[in-house]
Amino acid sequence: MTPAFARNGEVEIAYETFGTADGQPLLLLSGLDYQMVWWPQALCTALAERGFHVARFDYRDNGLSTHFAAAVRGSPLRMLPYLHLGTFAKLATRRYGSGREQQERMLVDVLRATCTDTYPLDEDWARRTAAESYDRRPPDPAARQRQLAALRATKTPEGGLARITAPTLVIHGESDPLVRPAASRALTRAIPGTRLVTYPGMGHGLPPGLRPAALDEISTLVERQNTTSNPPAARAD
Repeated sequence: MTPAFARNGEVEIAYETFGTADGQPLLLLSGLDYQMVWWPQALCTALAERGFHVARFDYRDNGLSTHFAAAVRGSPLRMLPYLHLGTFAKLATRRYGSGREQQERMLVDVLRATCTDTYPLDEDWARRTAAESYDRRPPDPAARQRQLAALRATKTPEGGLARITAPTLVIHGESDPLVRPAASRALTRAIPGTRLVTYPGMGHGLPPGLRPAALDEISTLVERQNTTSNPPAARAD
């Protein structure tokens, strides 16, 4: 699929859409430093078949979107209580060469670390997607830091998350090796009326075996939204 591009000033964002233009808009936000191709096409198609107009995209400094050259340091400390630091520490000790094979292995290794024995990684799909990702744009370690800098620069609007009135769904894996379930519980408390759904054995991503259940939850969210005047607010990690 050939991506389209949206422009804002000097920045171009690469994106792809699935489904018809008159479908319910659904924007998929990927994890840090992962290109839009890591949203499985099968999932995007399944969402489109349920009536959604799905868009996946490359963040700035990622994939085919605009990249900047400036380097930055540090990470948001406020996230530390919600992270499984042991997993990050293990990943940080691994060293990879700059060649294609090593960089593709790094992408697969990181994704494997987000999965569980109950819902293991589809290794064949991961290797194919890592190769596709590398062909689109090899990983850029500095881009990860620039994305974290953008996160730190984002200011919470006055009133915070409590001002969100759109129907909101939070889905979290009870065995997530990266982010503690406490993060989802805190988010649920912060946004009035939020529904929290957790799945036993699920890791950081949404495995194929749980997609039908998760899609049912998303569809129900939209049905709730259709009774209000606000667009839906949803994020999947």
